[in-house]
Amino acid sequence: EAGSGSVTGGSLSLLAGDALETGSGVLGGNLLLESGKSDLSSGKIEILTPDNGGNSDGFSGDINVSTGTQYLGYSGSITVQTGMALDGSGDVTLESGYAHEGDTGSVEIRVGESYLGYPGELKLIGGKATIYPGGRTTVAGGQGGTAQPGGDLYLLGGDSPYGYTGGSIILETGYSEDESGMLVLKTANEGTNAVIPDVGDISISTGTGTTNGFGGDITIGVGPVKWTAGSLTVSSGDSIGYAGGPLSLQGGTSGTSNGGSVTIQSGAGATTGGSLFLFGGDATSGVLGGSILVESGVSSQTSGELTLRTSNGGSDADSASGDVTISTGASTMGDTGTLSVISGDSSDSAGGISIATGSSGTGVGGTISLSSGSSSSTAGGSINVQAGSSTSTNGGAVSIIGGAGEDDGGTMTLLGGSGTNGNGGSISIVSGTGASTNSGDLVMKTANAGSSGTSGDVSITSGVATTGDSGAVTISSGLGGSSGNSGDLTLSSGNAGSGTGGAISITVGSSSTSSGGSITLQAGDAVTNGGNIYLRPGLATNGGSTYFVNPSSGSNYGLISDETINFSVQSAVSIAAVGSIQLSSSSTMTMSATSGISMGDSYVYDFETGSGTIGTGINISGELTLHSMTGVVTSETTNLASSAAETIKIW
Repeated sequence: EAGSGSVTGGSLSLLAGDALETGSGVLGGNLLLESGKSDLSSGKIEILTPDNGGNSDGFSGDINVSTGTQYLGYSGSITVQTGMALDGSGDVTLESGYAHEGDTGSVEIRVGESYLGYPGELKLIGGKATIYPGGRTTVAGGQGGTAQPGGDLYLLGGDSPYGYTGGSIILETGYSEDESGMLVLKTANEGTNAVIPDVGDISISTGTGTTNGFGGDITIGVGPVKWTAGSLTVSSGDSIGYAGGPLSLQGGTSGTSNGGSVTIQSGAGATTGGSLFLFGGDATSGVLGGSILVESGVSSQTSGELTLRTSNGGSDADSASGDVTISTGASTMGDTGTLSVISGDSSDSAGGISIATGSSGTGVGGTISLSSGSSSSTAGGSINVQAGSSTSTNGGAVSIIGGAGEDDGGTMTLLGGSGTNGNGGSISIVSGTGASTNSGDLVMKTANAGSSGTSGDVSITSGVATTGDSGAVTISSGLGGSSGNSGDLTLSSGNAGSGTGGAISITVGSSSTSSGGSITLQAGDAVTNGGNIYLRPGLATNGGSTYFVNPSSGSNYGLISDETINFSVQSAVSIAAVGSIQLSSSSTMTMSATSGISMGDSYVYDFETGSGTIGTGINISGELTLHSMTGVVTSETTNLASSAAETIKIW
């Protein structure tokens, strides 16, 4: 025990003896502090400084445990450990003292600095076990006081003040022959005192850069294995009574260059690549399921593009690129969702919408099918293809064009839908209305022929009926206005170069049991002058004629031309009228018949009359030229004897 002093108490030194000799293997004396032993417990060793005398400016004494300085070799180690025991070894506690009003002292475990060598490591290792789990290592911030936060926990890599890389922080679980340990990074559960207690945040971020360097990367990945690789799940929190937490993946912003990209990519596979799924959240008891919005970024000039496509096909002979399917979900009770493909509005030109299949090398080009949904109880869905309207110029055009082909061009087919129990669907092709001017034209024609072919046919026909009537075909111009004419209707075949002009055939249907159809040519009615009907043969050196064809034999039995009305092949021709029939000629009219001309029993009148004497004037004896149908004939013999005869020949 050292002595007391008025200012400073006496010191107490416990020193082991020095080794006077020098050289290898020479050691100074050891200093051993050992308590006494007993059958129950060994004695305690306490190294402490006494309390201060109560002066507010004072402090209790320090305790320094240090090995000596060694300038040429290694300094000594310090080992603090409890002894071995059968039931359980003792604890080791490093703790600063309690402070009533001021701050408590810090506990700092630091590895010494090295000038030319590597600094030593700092290890906190839980205890090793033979048959039980290894000991836990806990590093925790201190508990906070009333209404104060708990102490923070900092894991800091070492600084590098000389322009190299700062120290890394590695969190790695323990190795095992069966399964490596789990790494859990989480905040504590919510408390119970606050009105709406919050759970703490987790923030993982690289440091900021204020000069010309690059930002650090953050990589979250699953390690490679031989069999099935582990999953990577990033999920926001669930909520019992309010909205679930949002999940945001956002690329970094840039003040001078491009914003950062966001890439979500499934893994490659030897047989099948990994799938990528985007699901909106389910609504278990609400109205709407979660939406999925894929939207490109905004810009002061042009917004970003949005591309949805599959990758190119492989190099194998039977490889193909993947399908793209965009569809709304099915519904068992209500309506299914609408699918809309719309380009945005614009004060200048609105963007177009292009739906096109890819070109094909040796196979068939891809097909585009637009089909609306069917219905088991009401009308099927409609398909509307409508060009945009304009308030200042022309409305947009709608073009449906079959594809060009090295052989035949592609066919375009418009079919109305079938009706199982009712009528089939109609097809209406109507030009647009002109509010103050003309309505639009309707042109139906085939394209011009090539250098050595013929132009295509145009066929307008109604369908065949099994038991009922077939449909009528009506071609008519519209009604004229109160002061205008109705439109003309023209049926004409095209002109021919060196061949024959095209024929026009108007044929009505035949009937196996009833009457054949009629043909009616009717000019228009009017208050003043009714319309005319003109039958005009074609103009040529030998003018065309109008022929009448026998329906049984197909041969001509009569014709009307500009010079002849000839029905000579008929056994009889009848011209009858309820009123009068007038035949007139500005020159000579000749009536001839091989067997004679019969007037029947009809009264004949208004004949031309004349008179003459036989054998006088230009007449020779016994003859008379009269040139009339009726008249008076005077004999040249004034007295004809009884029983005498006179022969008279009249011209």
